[in-house]
Amino acid sequence: MAIFQTCLPKIFGIVSGRIGPVLPVPKSHLLNPVRYKVVRRNKTPPTPKPFDKYIVPRFVPSKFRVRPSRYAKFEYKPQANKGVDQALWSSGECSHPLPDDPLIDYPQKLPDGGLRYYGFDYYPADPDNVETLPKEEISPLFMVRRARFGIRMEWWYREILEELGLINRFSCGDVVIVKNVPEMNEKLYSVKHLIEIKPVKIPANLPLDADPTHCRFTEDAELLYSPEYAVQPEQLEEPKELVDVKLDRPLITREGRKRWDSAWDLKT
Repeated sequence: MAIFQTCLPKIFGIVSGRIGPVLPVPKSHLLNPVRYKVVRRNKTPPTPKPFDKYIVPRFVPSKFRVRPSRYAKFEYKPQANKGVDQALWSSGECSHPLPDDPLIDYPQKLPDGGLRYYGFDYYPADPDNVETLPKEEISPLFMVRRARFGIRMEWWYREILEELGLINRFSCGDVVIVKNVPEMNEKLYSVKHLIEIKPVKIPANLPLDADPTHCRFTEDAELLYSPEYAVQPEQLEEPKELVDVKLDRPLITREGRKRWDSAWDLKT
């Protein structure tokens, strides 16, 4: 009985009121006792480092890292006396390549057979016989129509369509009127696969002080002007039949029953 009482604690690991099997202790515990040191659960968390509170990484990835030249002091000039409105990345030595008002006559013939317009290069099928219009027939306005959906388009195309007012990507047929200027032609040429362009036909007897409310555009991009097209203030007001409608219970029941009995009847 005494032998059973002395062996029982060793078998079940009854030590200081704790019951459990005795696990073998690895030999590395004798060589490195710090490795198996018990860590307290309520240990104070480490103080955050300065770079931990920012979202940006601590080190710049090698993909975006800029390696300076070995002879930087000879290639890079010191930038001093910069203005307040000047960009930090610009030295101010050269101007923008595309000014707002082009000072060069376009188009220009390129050595490879193309034609350079303001902001883009055009390569016709026959460079020697390019169709051109006289200045009298060039329309000052364009009718731009959305011709294709743009659900999966690049962001630079989306920005141009936002400027034009054709950002509704789920519908086609939206129309806007823009000017025939070099800056606008550059944007239209970038999204030419998404739009349809028609020159506006302006009547010869159009007065200079014409009221825009007296004008109408047809689907063929023809401008019509007549005082009869003027919109009266009464036409802009909402009809009383739509304003005074109240959705009471008899109306909802009657309309619901009508649609239940004739679900496929599209007439009123």
